[in-house]
Amino acid sequence: MRIVVAGLTLAIAGMAASPGSEPTRGDIEVRRDVVYREVDNTELRLDAYLPPGGGVHPAVVLIHGGGWVIGAKGAFESFARQL
Repeated sequence: MRIVVAGLTLAIAGMAASPGSEPTRGDIEVRRDVVYREVDNTELRLDAYLPPGGGVHPAVVLIHGGGWVIGAKGAFESFARQL
């Protein structure tokens, strides 16, 4: 019984901690389909989410684990905007 209660408590806490809606960040500049490499005549592209203003900023690289076979880089858009 304790395990069930502990599991339910963790599940409810996890749901409460997740955002209900994506925060709006109108000040983010999005550069889509930036070519960062060409391999065997295939252009590899990324989407860059840039903070407002110039200067030096830290970077976060989100890597999709689909092995260039399944999925899409757009799957991270909501998460990238929240960073």
